[in-house]
Amino acid sequence: MNPEAIAEKLRNEFAKQGITPCVISSKTGVSVSQISRFTQGKFKRKSKGLLKICNELNISLIKCPKKDRDLELAVIHAWDGTSEHKQNIIKILNLISTWG
Repeated sequence: MNPEAIAEKLRNEFAKQGITPCVISSKTGVSVSQISRFTQGKFKRKSKGLLKICNELNISLIKCPKKDRDLELAVIHAWDGTSEHKQNIIKILNLISTWG
C-alpha cells in the first residue's frame, strides 16, 4: 500500500473515530508532527511509529491479494476468542511484517 493510500486510511479513521492526533500521540508515544507527516503521506517506509498508530486505530496496512484459508485457520486456531488476545495476535503479526 502506497503512502497516499495509507494517509487516506489514517485521515478517514481519525474522522470516523472522532479522535485527534494529540490523543493518538499520548497513547502511542509517536509525536504529533510525525503523525501529521503520516496523514499527509509524507513518508517513504512503514516505520515503527506508523505501525503503532495503525495498531491503535485498528488499521491494516496489508492488502491480501487472495483469501488464504491456511493462514485463516492458523489464526483461528491460535486465537482464544477474547478481544485482548485478538489485539495481541494483531500486534505480533504487525511486528512480523516489519522484519522485512
